[in-house]
Amino acid sequence: MDFKKISLVIPFYNESKKIVKSTKNILKQIDRPDEIIFVNNNSNDNSELKLRLFLKNFNNINSKNKIKIIKNKTKQYPSTAKNIGIKLASYKNVAFFDIGLSINNYFISNLKKKISPNEREYIQGCYFFKSKNSLDRAYLMQTYGMNRLGSCIPSSCFKKSLFNKIGYFQHFRSGYDRVFLNNLKIKKFSSKINFESPVNYLDDISGSSLTKIFRKILYYSYSTVGLKNYHIDKAYIFLFILFMVISSIGYMSQFLMIYLFFRCVFIPIKKNFKSKIKKIEIYDFVMVPIIGILIDIARVLGFLSGHIKRLI
Repeated sequence: MDFKKISLVIPFYNESKKIVKSTKNILKQIDRPDEIIFVNNNSNDNSELKLRLFLKNFNNINSKNKIKIIKNKTKQYPSTAKNIGIKLASYKNVAFFDIGLSINNYFISNLKKKISPNEREYIQGCYFFKSKNSLDRAYLMQTYGMNRLGSCIPSSCFKKSLFNKIGYFQHFRSGYDRVFLNNLKIKKFSSKINFESPVNYLDDISGSSLTKIFRKILYYSYSTVGLKNYHIDKAYIFLFILFMVISSIGYMSQFLMIYLFFRCVFIPIKKNFKSKIKKIEIYDFVMVPIIGILIDIARVLGFLSGHIKRLI
């Protein structure tokens, strides 16, 4: 049935360490995509060479497997690479996957079971991140939540016509995915959820050190400034200004007590309330607050620097 055929878009940038492993994951699917479009987002390492050599020597590829490798000659964002893949897709359904993620071998099969001819219906992909170490665990407890399913673009599948109706991904490094999925809900598109094939990271989620976490959050925050219908940056800047005003009139300690309660107690409990955490470790009482405060500092600095750059 032609209405079930899938073009899978996989963007990548400097992924030489992970590109082969992630590509194997896709080619070992029990039901492969009808087309795979790799979009090289102007990598300056040997990612594309490794990919081409692997595909050349992979035993189970035949003429029926449509695989394209497209090079975007100007370095852009992952959203830009995804948009290129959408426009080049040969089939009505466009699914997404990212290098550095893992997924079970029934990913494409599960998508095809759920695809319908309904033009206003899409298949919502999910993440289910598992901690690789204690730092990952603390990071998850402050961000996605431990052992929880959440919505994401990788493992999702959309009708190509949908992008003509509501627009493509905005050209930003991060945040564009959340805005896009929220827009679908506002426009009242219906969805089926791909619970059966959630994505997870191949390696650690957090970045393996506090310094890397800080840099990651700082850069991601900085790169969302100017994104339409994204308001987290405004909320953080408002709270920062509020903190400065309250501090100036002598209530800094009260503000900090309220902040520490929400960031170190309320938010982790809320994010992990429905999570299946078998036990709380002593390490959590130390690292979860540290990670939470680090995230907020990085976000404030990232958002402020992004807005300052736009002003000047």
